[in-house]
Amino acid sequence: MKRVEIYTDGGARGNPGPGGFGAVVIFGQHRKELKGAFDHTTNNRMELMAAIASLGILKEPCSITLYSDSKYLVDAMTKGWLVGWKKRGWLKSDKKPVLNRDLWEQLDQETGGHTIAWKWVKGHAGNALNERCDALVHEAIDAGKLIADSGYLDQQAHDPELFGWRVFFNFDATRKRIRATLPYVEGDVVFGGLRAADEWVGFPRWFKPCCEYTHCSHG
Repeated sequence: MKRVEIYTDGGARGNPGPGGFGAVVIFGQHRKELKGAFDHTTNNRMELMAAIASLGILKEPCSITLYSDSKYLVDAMTKGWLVGWKKRGWLKSDKKPVLNRDLWEQLDQETGGHTIAWKWVKGHAGNALNERCDALVHEAIDAGKLIADSGYLDQQAHDPELFGWRVFFNFDATRKRIRATLPYVEGDVVFGGLRAADEWVGFPRWFKPCCEYTHCSHG
């Protein structure tokens, strides 16, 4: 088997928000960089997309060492989480549906035939290739060629309970105001995820902040 090293990273501004992934694939003296961006997604989905995209370019089974700063990704692949989810019909140990199932299924398919050692690396800690992947993430987002993450939108539409319907309030002690974060809904369907309200609102009668910065939910 050919020996390949892969470094990956992903992130979303706002989480959820515009996001991107970056990867560096190395085989001998050859090196290939990958990047992409989506208009509304999450950190975890972009970490998964980085791994999926990098494995997807390999044309034959390889012996791979894949480095990621995502515990979400590395732990799932090394601690048996993915195997357990599949056995339970894509339910977690608490019987709740697995988030990002669409991407986990893609990743599971892309790993087939390869021998992969999944390695966690600390992010923003001076690892040159990890830093390069991070730069690729931001290059992709800043380029502005964002595509829809249809899997994320479908997940929200079909499984709104995974995201919750509560209203969250952030208390600003200086302005003596709160800002509401609400599900973006159209009819009875979540459409596009959580977003902050455009305007600051005064305290509702039932709201009593307990500290300078707090999250409270009502209803």
